[in-house]
Amino acid sequence: SKSSLIQPAGFLIMQKAQECHGITQESALQNGRPLADVLQDFMRDVSRACSQDGRVCAHALEFDAGVIDAELQRCGLHDLRTSWGRIARYGYCTMNPAVGRWLQQIAGRDVGPETKQHILGLTFTTRLLGLCPDSFQKRCHDAEHDAKTTRLIYAALLERASVSK
Repeated sequence: SKSSLIQPAGFLIMQKAQECHGITQESALQNGRPLADVLQDFMRDVSRACSQDGRVCAHALEFDAGVIDAELQRCGLHDLRTSWGRIARYGYCTMNPAVGRWLQQIAGRDVGPETKQHILGLTFTTRLLGLCPDSFQKRCHDAEHDAKTTRLIYAALLERASVSK
């Protein structure tokens, strides 16, 4: 597991965001790393994992993949964008409405045809899978924690899918 603060370059961390995730402008400036460096490290790690049959898993993969692609472009890391596109397309989104519908059916909930109601948030998904220790609630809006939670969700989904066969 790795975690990095990003040095704010060209933006301010607003008070509301500070209250949400606890990162101040001052701490990010003092303890953060340049975004380009973090993205290069991230791509090195992700590429290595994918070369060993790993895959990116995120709770809002389409959104996250778009943000990462835009930041790679903004940082002038154009050579990494092609690799990222391939990696993201092979990735898995735990917010997939079909998965949300399936989880709700397993839980005995009445599910209708409306797709939007099957797009489940991170916290609700953890509850449906029985993965809801109190610590999950106390660390919301922490990227490293959310990534670890998503990994647990993915593992639980794989386990449920193998049991359902």
